[in-house]
Amino acid sequence: MAENQIRRHRRAQPRLGTSFWSQVYQRFDQIRLPNPQEFVAQFNPHQMLDAQRWFAAEAADHLRFQTNLLREHCGHRQWITTNHIHNFPAVNPALNARDFDVVSWTLYPVHGHANRGPLGFRLGDPSVLTFAGDFMRSLNGQHGIMELQPGQVNWGEVNPQPHPGAVHLWIMRTFATGAKFVCTYRYRQPRSGAELYHYGIVGPDGVTPTNGGEQFAQAARDLVALRKVATPAAPLPPAYAARRAAILYRYENRWDIDNHKQNKAWDTYEHLLKYHRALKRVGAPVDVLTEEKDFSVYPFLIAPAYQLLDAALVARWKTYAEAGGHLILTCRTGQKDRRGTSGKPPGPHRSMTSSAQHPFLRYAPDAEGRARQDRARQPRVARVVDLGRRSRTARRCRLHHARDLRGPILRRRHRRAHPPARPR
Repeated sequence: MAENQIRRHRRAQPRLGTSFWSQVYQRFDQIRLPNPQEFVAQFNPHQMLDAQRWFAAEAADHLRFQTNLLREHCGHRQWITTNHIHNFPAVNPALNARDFDVVSWTLYPVHGHANRGPLGFRLGDPSVLTFAGDFMRSLNGQHGIMELQPGQVNWGEVNPQPHPGAVHLWIMRTFATGAKFVCTYRYRQPRSGAELYHYGIVGPDGVTPTNGGEQFAQAARDLVALRKVATPAAPLPPAYAARRAAILYRYENRWDIDNHKQNKAWDTYEHLLKYHRALKRVGAPVDVLTEEKDFSVYPFLIAPAYQLLDAALVARWKTYAEAGGHLILTCRTGQKDRRGTSGKPPGPHRSMTSSAQHPFLRYAPDAEGRARQDRARQPRVARVVDLGRRSRTARRCRLHHARDLRGPILRRRHRRAHPPARPR
C-alpha cells in the first residue's frame, strides 16, 4: 500500500502543478482538499479541478451505492431516481445516467431573481427550464421534474408571487421537453415550521386548492385532452428536422473556467444559454449532450467555451465536419488540455480552424467600445451557417461562428466622438 501511494504521489506532482509557488509535496498524506485558509495567494487551479472531479465522483458513487441496495431488494418492480438540482455544478447528473430508471430534477423558477424581461421576476427564465430539460432528457432518455415550484416560496431574498398562469406554463413547457412526469413540493402549505410561507397544492387547511393547485389541475385536464389527438410516433417535419442541433456540455469545462474566469463578469452558464436561446429563437430542436454521445446525426453542433480539450475529441469533430456537419466553436475553446494545463496555442483544434491564438483585451464593466475584426490579417476560415434565411435572429446568429477563436481586435472608441455603426 505504501509503495502504491508513493507512486501515485510522484505521478500527481506534475498533474497538480505543484512546482509553482513551492507547493511540492514530500509525502502522500500532505495532499489535502483545497482550503481557502491555506492558500498561498491564489488557489492551485489544477488541485481545485482535481478536487471537484473527486467530489462529483464521490457523490455519484454514493447515489450508486444506494441504488444498488434498492435494486437488491426491489428488483425492477419500481423505478428508482433522485432529484438533482438543475443548475448545481458540484454534482454531475451524467455520472449516474445509467444508474437510475429516470433522471429527475428540481426547479424553482421564481424566488427573487430578476431573470429576463420586466415580468421575469414572476415568470422565471424560460431558457433555464428548457436547457435543463434538453440536458436531462439526453442522459438516458427518461426525465421529469421531481419538485416544481407550486407557488410562493419563503427561502429567497425576495419571494414574489408567481405571475398568474406561470405554474401552468412551467408544467406544459416541461412536458414539451419530453418529460414523463411533473411532481411538486409540497401538497399542503404547513401550519408551522421554517417553511410556514411555502405554498403547496392546497392551503393550510389541507382542503382548499391554492392558485398553483388549480393550475396543476388545469394542466392535468389539458394533458388528457392532448393525448386524444397526439401522435407520438409521428416523424418530425423535414424543415424542422433539418435544424436539429446539439450543444456539448461538460461539467469539467465549467469547473475549470469558473476557477479561472479572468473577468468577474464572465458567466459560464449564461454563455451556454446564449447559444441555446439563439437556437430556440430559430425553431431548432436542441439536445444538450455530454461528449461521449453520438453527435454525428445532428446537422449542427455547438461547443461553447469548450476549454479542456484532447486530440481524441478533436478527431471526432474533424470527422463530423468532413462528413458535412456544421461545427461551431466559441471563445476559450481548447485553451487547456484535460489536466487543465495550457499547451501550444490555440490547442489541438488548430488544424481544423487554421488559426492562431491572439491576445485579447478586457475592459472595465463601465467602459464603452466596439469590436472590429481585421479581415486582412485573419481571413475567414469557418463556414457561415444560416439556420433560417428569413429569420432576423438567425442572421445575427451568423456572427457566432469561429470568429471568437481567431481573436477580434478590440479598439476603444468614445461613443460621442465615434458613434458605433448600426448593427447589420
